[in-house]
Amino acid sequence: MSRTAEDVGRTRPTRVPPHNLEAEESVLGSMMLSAESIASVVEILKKEDFYRSAHQRIYEAILNIYARGEPVDAITAVEELKRHQALVEVGGPLYVYNLVESVPSPASAAYYARIVSDHALLRRLIEAASQIMATAYAVPEDPRQAADYAEGLVYAVSRQEEKDQWVAIRELVDESMAALEHVQQRDSAFAGVPTGFVDLDNLLSGLQKGNLIVLAARPGVGKSSLATNIARNVAVDARAPVVMFSLEMSRFEIGMRLLCGEARVPWDRVRGGRMAAEDWTRIVEAAEALHDAPLYIVDSGNVTIVDIRAKARRLRSRKEGLGLIIVDYLQLMSGHTRFENRQQEIAEISRSLKLLAKELEVPVIAVSQLNRDPERRQDKRPQLSDLRESGAIEQDSDIVMFIHREDSDDPSVKGRADLIVAKHRNGPTDSIPVTFLPHLTMFRNFARGA
Repeated sequence: MSRTAEDVGRTRPTRVPPHNLEAEESVLGSMMLSAESIASVVEILKKEDFYRSAHQRIYEAILNIYARGEPVDAITAVEELKRHQALVEVGGPLYVYNLVESVPSPASAAYYARIVSDHALLRRLIEAASQIMATAYAVPEDPRQAADYAEGLVYAVSRQEEKDQWVAIRELVDESMAALEHVQQRDSAFAGVPTGFVDLDNLLSGLQKGNLIVLAARPGVGKSSLATNIARNVAVDARAPVVMFSLEMSRFEIGMRLLCGEARVPWDRVRGGRMAAEDWTRIVEAAEALHDAPLYIVDSGNVTIVDIRAKARRLRSRKEGLGLIIVDYLQLMSGHTRFENRQQEIAEISRSLKLLAKELEVPVIAVSQLNRDPERRQDKRPQLSDLRESGAIEQDSDIVMFIHREDSDDPSVKGRADLIVAKHRNGPTDSIPVTFLPHLTMFRNFARGA
């Protein structure tokens, strides 16, 4: 005989949610035995995916140690838990040591993590169903709106598995080309990685392995545009793999900027469906030039240093010779643990990015905001003291570079920008002129005498 909804409602609280404690224990044990296991597990699991609260605390402790770039094992995990007064809560040191002893095979960490993830997905689905049932039993005034709410809950559960993954440039190009077709149918000479900006590369000898390069400016000056330009130049011209973590722009925006900049076709003309035949020809040629470039995008808005470390490390192991990591931008990142104030959090993020550059032996560009001090001065050129929220950014960085554009109608400076290298740990500082093309949201080498 079929059960009624009332029967389901009465029996639901007594049922145990899906979980697999053995898989959870094997995940944690593997992470304390192998740094490679940590990198693979972080790609799959969040803290909340563990069923036991004790396992959540142990997982958090492991990630705290990992984020600091320190070795992770049972002893350091016990010390971290003890430091946060959580060791007794998780079952004491013996429980942590037993996790390591009971691991069948650390090499299977990703497999164990997927088991945990699958059960967590089922629990989220049950929670969504519970909310849907509660909404329906409340007899809402607008059932169609309730149905839309229910659809959103289920969609959010299904999408959670897809978020925070990198996207290859070929997928961005395909998406962007599909969108543009829709619009159209409507009526190293250097030791380091070359940025593509000749004078800057001559000054820096390219971007050096292990360096943290801070690229800073006030809003609207072109930080993201310059970072995207450099990503394109490194991936397309130097053919070196680049991973860009975009916390502000979506992958669609980045794809469109890359296509329109490569084709030299203004985005507003594309968006308005006012492209001429030659514009479309250039767009198609640009798509071909970009399609197989080793450029990877992560457009999650809540990425942490642990996520960046794990994704970059795994990409480096798959694509030999990772050339560059870009984070856009630093102030939108969140720390892995709680801090007393935002300055401490930014300081920890800045230090972690420097450690990441050293660990992976690649240059890391961290885009950063400036405070409002330049606006209050007569001389509005940025200074190191203008870096927003933390002096630690200056301390951790090997290079600090500002973008400055004069607010003037003078034809001699219109379209010109300066890249001010204000700090260069291993070399000279200088101000490099470049050309800014606002209609293409891109920078180019400065044409002297033009």
